[in-house]
Amino acid sequence: HFGGPSTYCGHGLGVSNDEPPVLFTGDRTILRPGMYITPEPGLYRHP
Repeated sequence: HFGGPSTYCGHGLGVSNDEPPVLFTGDRTILRPGMYITPEPGLYRHP
């Protein structure tokens, strides 16, 4: 069974793949032209 929601929802992409910004619920990051991001919804399994 998969658990509840996480506040984490994505991150930036760059040379090292995972780069700022780290996106989360309530984040105030302003996304600008030329920024690459990926949404990363997760399923978290509770033991």
